[in-house]
Amino acid sequence: MKRAEEFFNRYGTWAVGIAAFTLIPYKIFTIASGVFMLRNLKVFIAASFLGRGGRFMTEAVLIMLFGEEILSFLSAHFELITILVGAAVILFLAVYSLPRKGSRS
Repeated sequence: MKRAEEFFNRYGTWAVGIAAFTLIPYKIFTIASGVFMLRNLKVFIAASFLGRGGRFMTEAVLIMLFGEEILSFLSAHFELITILVGAAVILFLAVYSLPRKGSRS
């Protein structure tokens, strides 16, 4: 249990943010945040707001652009879409964190 708590304190904010945006049960991660007393409430709220807000805003924009027909596509392919978006974010963060030529570190 102690290892799980340490793991959640280290990566809990990311877990909450990812669960908020994907089909992973968000309630489980919010409850775990309380059980493990996630250290930074402001970061938890920000991750929840960005994850949930991002998900529902994306769905709303897609419905505005493509109509309600997009809902059946999203339902059928949401896992793949989530994996691709997650991979793109990870790739962006990895490239962004690389040292720049000519910069002093």
